[in-house]
Amino acid sequence: MKKKTSADIAAESAAEIRRELERWKYLQEHGGSDPFWPDGCNMNLVRNHVIYAKRKCEDMLMPEQYPEEYYLATPPEVDNDFMARKEEIAAHARTALSIYKKNQDYLFLLESISRLDTKNADKTHIGSVLNCVNALESAIENGEYPVMRRHERSDCYLNNLNSFRSCRAQVEKILGKNGKELPEGQLSIFDLFY
Repeated sequence: MKKKTSADIAAESAAEIRRELERWKYLQEHGGSDPFWPDGCNMNLVRNHVIYAKRKCEDMLMPEQYPEEYYLATPPEVDNDFMARKEEIAAHARTALSIYKKNQDYLFLLESISRLDTKNADKTHIGSVLNCVNALESAIENGEYPVMRRHERSDCYLNNLNSFRSCRAQVEKILGKNGKELPEGQLSIFDLFY
């Protein structure tokens, strides 16, 4: 393996600094997609990558060998709770919540959960399926933007709508047409009507 030259190290550091500065600017303007952490946390992490790349230059190169990117300003540290596009994220979250709450499969599950025993509720995962709506509603009320951002893209809420539909099919198999939980084992004609 060929040993890296000073020119190689300078070129790698320059590319890394440039890439991380662009990433920081992107997060500042557009935000990220991290489902758990605010943009500010990720921006500060990217800032640390810039600092690391500059320190690598200091440790491995002579000052006259530093790439011009070394002299670019290091991004400032930001509040860890910073979020880009807050209003947009909140608006998309409210739209997704509205779609969920009007969905016929969701409404069926909401009405049916009390009619399932614990075993069948666990088997169908109805609590988890319904909880995605509760979690989103709570996130909107409490300003939890990373949680709201999870529901921002249409593919995410389409997955949730598919979960409602799939769970409903399982619940309907258990409850039967009359909406009462069917007993396990062999059924008599009377079990279907009483």
